[in-house]
Order: sequence, then structure tokens, then C-alpha cells
Amino acid sequence: MRIISGKYKGKEILGYQLEGTRPTQDRVKESLFAMIQNEVGEAKVLDLFAGTGNLGLEALSNGARHCTFIDNNPKATQTIKKNIDHLGISQNQVSVITSDYRAFLTQDKESYDIIFLDPPYRYTFLSELLPTLIQQNKVTPAGIVVCEYENGNLDERYQDLVLIKKRKYGYKQIAIFKREET
Repeated sequence: MRIISGKYKGKEILGYQLEGTRPTQDRVKESLFAMIQNEVGEAKVLDLFAGTGNLGLEALSNGARHCTFIDNNPKATQTIKKNIDHLGISQNQVSVITSDYRAFLTQDKESYDIIFLDPPYRYTFLSELLPTLIQQNKVTPAGIVVCEYENGNLDERYQDLVLIKKRKYGYKQIAIFKREET
């Protein structure tokens, strides 16, 4: 596993075999970042089911100003911290928090330009989580939510979030929602 573009391009990321994670494959990640490349620069990012930090680290490599990494597995957050150190990312660009996503969303008062949702493959609750992000004001106006999932289908709209792109890569699907500006 490696960073595929930007400032840290080609650098290896630790944690490919981290239990309970399924890191985004390089070809899927490359396609995903091609779809959102105009949104990443200077973005404030939330990697909600971070695992190894693969998606958030890629966003930082491509110019995001800050990324908050959330995972409930302490081994995952330790791996993210090692990856941050290994890549030489400034500590003021990151927050790494070991927490259940529900507890984090309840306590967090921030809004984000990009939110990555890549929950463990058995979870099929994205259709419930997307409206929650709007209700709790987690997505900035014109912000995007990137969903990576294997099972189920997502609607084309969840309150102010409108599906703008959808791709399938074998068993994996990517759906990108954009918040309408009101």
C-alpha cells in the first residue's frame, strides 16, 4: 500500500494487514482521487472509519490543509500515527482520535469539506449515517461525502446531500455526494 499522488507520492503506508481493515486498493484510490481532485486542495477532511489512514493521508498528500482520523481500534490509530510520522506530516495538520464514530459525531462541533466513509465491509448503515451528517452539520456547504461500500444500494439524495458520481470496481462501489448550498 502506498501514496499514489501528490507530495508523498510513492511512499509506503504501514498497516496493510491490520486486522478489521480492508484498505482501498491503489487503482480504486487513484480513480477516486481523480474524481475529487478539484475538491481536495485546502480542504478540511474527516476520515471517519480511518483504518490505516489511507484515504486521509492521500488527501493530505494532495493539498488538504487538515485531516481528522477516527477509528475505534487503538491498533489502527497507532498505525495512523506511525504513518503520519513516516511521511513527515506536520502534527498541526492532523488529529488522530480513537473513538466510536457515533460518540465522535455527537461530541464533535466541526464541519468538514470532505468526509470519507469507508466502514468495515459488514456494515450497511450508510443510508442512516448520511442524513445524520446533515442533521449534525458535519458537511460544509458544497462539501462532499465519499462513500466506499460493498453491499447494498444508496439513494440519490439524503436531505441536502445529492449523489453526483457513482462507480463500481468489482465488488466495491464508490458514491460521491455533494451538499447543496442553500
